[in-house]
This record gives sequence, structure tokens and C-alpha cells, in this order.
Amino acid sequence: MKKDTELLKDSLQGLHQNQTDLQKNQLSMEESQARLAQNQIQLTENQSRLEQSQSRLEANQIQANAHIFDIHTAVVRLENDQPKDIVALLETFDDYFCEKDSELATLNHRVFRVESKLERMSMRA
Repeated sequence: MKKDTELLKDSLQGLHQNQTDLQKNQLSMEESQARLAQNQIQLTENQSRLEQSQSRLEANQIQANAHIFDIHTAVVRLENDQPKDIVALLETFDDYFCEKDSELATLNHRVFRVESKLERMSMRA
């Protein structure tokens, strides 16, 4: 009878320890979930800022295209004896647009990475 009581007492202590461990694990999981939620909020904010930057770059590119059209119109009116100046001007614009295209590609890549991370986090949650 005494042995049965001791076995029952040991079993209850084991159950109590298991319950304590489960509670600790649950708290740990809740903390992890809170960190994940905070990270998701930060990623969403970063994505929003990247999208705003991308919109500004696209607006700037539209303005630049309008300027190019104006310049093109002016270049067409230039006299035929100034081809070197025209070539230099066009090379300058080509360099400018190559740089802007590179910036836009970089920004698109960043937005893609943020969207991918958000998608992965959404799948985990």
C-alpha cells in the first residue's frame, strides 16, 4: 500500500513537472510568435517604404522621359554642323538612363525579397 502511494506520488510529481515544462514551452512559443509578428510589421513597413521609393523613381523616370522628349525636339532643330555636341549630349543621357534603370532594377529586387519574406512568414503563422 505504501509503495502504491509512493508510485502515485512520483507519478503526480512527474505530471506536475510535465505541466510546468509545457507552460514554459507555451510562454516561449508566445514570445516567439510576438517576435514574428513584430518582424512581420517591420517587413511590411519596409516594403511600404520600398514601394514609395519605387513610385518616386518611376515618377522621376516619367519626368526624365518628358525632358528627353523636349531635348530630342531641341536636338532635331540643331544645325547639321554640330554633330559632336549632339553625340556628347546623347551619350550623357544614355549614361543617366542606364544608371536610373540600374537603380530601378535594384529597387525591384529589394521589393521582391521583402515580398518573399512576407509570404514565408505568412505561411509559418
